[in-house]
Amino acid sequence: MTDAISARKIAAMKRLELREAVVIVTGASSGIGEAAALEFARAGSRLVLAARRADRLDSLARKITQEGTEALAVPTDVTLPASVAAMARAALSRWGTIDVLVNNAGFGVFGKVESLDPDLCRRVLEVNYLGAISCLQAVVPAMKEQGRGQIVQISSILGLRSVPGSGAYAATKFALEAVSQSARVELAPFGIGITVVRPGRTEAEFTEKSVGRRSLRPRGRPMPAEAVARAIVRATRARRREVNLTLEGRAMLFLDRWAPWLVDRVLGRMTRGEREAEPLSR
Repeated sequence: MTDAISARKIAAMKRLELREAVVIVTGASSGIGEAAALEFARAGSRLVLAARRADRLDSLARKITQEGTEALAVPTDVTLPASVAAMARAALSRWGTIDVLVNNAGFGVFGKVESLDPDLCRRVLEVNYLGAISCLQAVVPAMKEQGRGQIVQISSILGLRSVPGSGAYAATKFALEAVSQSARVELAPFGIGITVVRPGRTEAEFTEKSVGRRSLRPRGRPMPAEAVARAIVRATRARRREVNLTLEGRAMLFLDRWAPWLVDRVLGRMTRGEREAEPLSR
């Protein structure tokens, strides 16, 4: 494998120049995705904005263009391979390259495992995990041909440690972590890097639109979407392997490594007495 990595590809694995880079952001119509698109635009990147809500994408594209950067709005449903393939083709048709993919599209389902709706579990898996794989597969051929690229997976602290009420959502992030580990090794010889970003609870429409009892959703002080976006851009530019964004999350992971029984006890006390309610409409 080492012989396959040329000097050019090794150089491509170092610091990434974002000015004029073509960056695809999925889930770009709101929240972290929208904030990340704006932050990449400030860095001089050319944006491909992907999400299902065309009106939101068009508005964001106009805003980015008015600020002096190019943007292309491509309505995309990440659960449909044909739609994802069309997104990649649109980027290549416009600029001939894809330098960065930010796999951000997703939604949340929260509730106790004993009463989770199987259809919602299936839907969150299709969006958060299978959709991310579909997007990765769509951009890798172009990245391999050009000998460089960076794929940014928006995971979660819950992708390393689930908590009560988050089983269905966390399962998709655990799966995303696993596929990212495999892809990192598989794609390195082609100059393609994988960055995993793990936000905690975020002030974003995602949180408001998540399905399930509010009291069973992750707690703690929320991060502004703009702060997460700045961290995403810094990690992408530095081609970081992974970034955990919250102190609370890092503390939980540390304790879980050395005293998992203690984390279980604390989390159990936090949610003791909770009762299920009807899911919130999406």
